[in-house]
Parts: sequence; structure tokens; C-alpha cells
Amino acid sequence: MFVFICLTILQLITGYVAAPESMVAQAFQNDKIVSKVVLNPPSELISVTYPGVSIYLGTTVQPLQTLAQPVVSYEGDDNELYTLMFFGPDLPPSVNVPLTQFLHWLVVNIPGRDISKGDTISSYFPPTPYPGGFPYIFILYKQDGMLNTTEIPDMSFILRRPNFSPMEFAEKYNLNGPIAGNFMHESYLSVIPELPLYKNVPLSDLAFRYVVAWKPIKRIAAILANRLAHYHLGLQHQLPRMVRLRSGAD
Repeated sequence: MFVFICLTILQLITGYVAAPESMVAQAFQNDKIVSKVVLNPPSELISVTYPGVSIYLGTTVQPLQTLAQPVVSYEGDDNELYTLMFFGPDLPPSVNVPLTQFLHWLVVNIPGRDISKGDTISSYFPPTPYPGGFPYIFILYKQDGMLNTTEIPDMSFILRRPNFSPMEFAEKYNLNGPIAGNFMHESYLSVIPELPLYKNVPLSDLAFRYVVAWKPIKRIAAILANRLAHYHLGLQHQLPRMVRLRSGAD
């Protein structure tokens, strides 16, 4: 009873919700995240809360629920430094390109649990889901020491976010883990009724009309179209000229 009361008080103070270590690892394995995205499953849970919804090992959410940066908390040591990553699918498996991730958020040199005091390498960018329910993943690594951010490219620009490999980044900067994680699935919007220029155009047609495997420019164009079209970010009248809906164009 005493332990339960202590855990409840901890949850109320920090917002952190614990989960059995085996449950977190098993959830990552069941969703086939292990080996494809990370070598080893995390053992602890990252608490992720969006307005009106909390994420818990596979929660399904709607795109409009994840537009704002979430509140993230975890069990950390104030004397340690951490790296937080959030990423999702780059292109769907139907496109014949290597499996990579699209970087949605990256913060390094986080002192303890205070993410706001870390160095943001890639600012938060909302998920833009593909058909199929692929996972969007939060993972936390422990650092051996302070990372020199001048040696890390600024990846906030949209063209630098695709083709991201969490495992390669972790290996390059000697990160330990992942020690904690969480993930969600996001519902796919088949049409974009908000866009006057492309009203009721299937997102797949808009995003992949010009995709040709192993042609990077067209691949980037598709990714860019998907991201801008899905949320338009105030650019609904200015989609990239290189992605046009001209029937029969190549």
C-alpha cells in the first residue's frame, strides 16, 4: 500500500507513468520495431501526452491531435545527459527504396529530465501518416558526455529530415540504449478537403505521382508534397512547382 501511494504521488508530481520493463520491450518487438529501426528494445517507458490524448505503446491517434509538440517525460538522472528522437516512416514499403525514417524531432544534451534545456537539432514537425498504420516512435538514449552540436548538421529544414537512421546516428555519436521509448499509430487521411487547389485529390496520387525508385529528386519531391499537402502549414496555395498534377507527365 505504501509503495502504491508513493508511485501515485510521483506520477502526480512528474507526470511520468511507469510501465513494466518487459511490457515496453515486448510491445516494441510485437510491432516489429526491433531490428528494423532499433537493434534492441527499450526497457522503460517515455510518457508522451498530446492535447486530449496520452500515448501508450501503440495508441492510435488522428493527425489533427498531433499538430502541437507533445509533453514528454521520463525517468532520468539529473547528473546525466540524454538524446530524444521522434521519427516515423520515410516512404511506404510499396516504394522500392531502402527502409529509412523521417525525422520529426531531435534534441540532444538534455540535462536529466528537462528537455527544454537540451539542444534542439531538429524542431518538432507533426507526423504525416501513410496508409498501413506504420508506427511513429519516441526513443531516449543516454549520452557518455556533452555532444558538440557544431559537428551535428541542423536537420530542421524539411529536405534534411528524410533518410534518417536512428541506429546510425546513435552509433556515430556513441549513444547508449535506447533506454526508454514509446510509439503510436496515426490514422491516414485519404483526401485533403482543406486544400482549395487539390480538393478531394487522394493523398497517394498527390504525393507519389512523380516517384521513381532510386531517383532522389523525385523521391524528395514526393516526401515534400506529402508533408506540405497533409498539413499545408500555411502554404496551401504554394505547393512545390516540381510536384504537379499533370496527367501523363513523368
